[in-house]
This record gives sequence, structure tokens and C-alpha cells, in this order.
Amino acid sequence: NIQKIGKKCVVDGVLDKAEMPTGKGLWFMDSSSAAAEMVTLCAASGYVAHFFPTGQGNIIGNPILPVIKICANPRTVRTMSEHVDVDVTGLLNRDINLDQAGDKLLENLVNTSNGRMTAAEILGHQEFVLTRLYESA
Repeated sequence: NIQKIGKKCVVDGVLDKAEMPTGKGLWFMDSSSAAAEMVTLCAASGYVAHFFPTGQGNIIGNPILPVIKICANPRTVRTMSEHVDVDVTGLLNRDINLDQAGDKLLENLVNTSNGRMTAAEILGHQEFVLTRLYESA
């Protein structure tokens, strides 16, 4: 949901399905919100890793790129911790600020890029959906 980015962020452009961004910044991809489909489209557009925010604990993974799951929901982190890569519940408790949460994300991305497996990889989740990669008509 693009409304969750706040009012201070600027969207640099809108991408079609599996289209690669033409520059740095925040880009919106006009595609399905279905998790497996969206992650596959992001892989097709050139992502090397996917930060996947989840409140309810979606167990999505992908065989092409690592899916790093981020969660701020204390209940989900408590009951599904094996599916969460980055616990940012401290944001809701005000134990950490946005910069500290960002540092956690960056540290996780660096570790994943250096070979550490994500929760989805460890658990063998490899969802892959091509239904909207190319329109059939």
C-alpha cells in the first residue's frame, strides 16, 4: 500500500510489470498485490534482494532472489519468529527509532548479500508465479 510510505516521501516513477527503474529512488510497480507474484515481478525487474514487510507473517520465499521479511507486529514476531528476518517491534514500543530500524535492515541486507540465508531459504519456501509477467492479450 503506497499510503504507508508517509507524506514526506516522493515517488520517483511508476513502473509496469517487471520493468527496471531508470534511476535511484522510490518507485511504484503497477502490479498485483499477491505476494508470490509481486516478488517474482521484482526479481524479473532486476532486484538482487527483496525487503518484504509483513504484519501477519506471510511465509513467502523465492528461488531467484532472497526475500528478507521485516515485521513490527509483536504477536507475529512472537508466534512466527522462524519466518521473520528483521524484528522491528521496537519501533512500535519506541525502543528504537527509524534510523536504528534502518540500520538493522542494512545490516541484514549486507549479511544476506554475503551469503547468510534468509528465513524463507532456511525453511525452503520458494514461491514463483509468472501469471502477470507478460500479458497474454
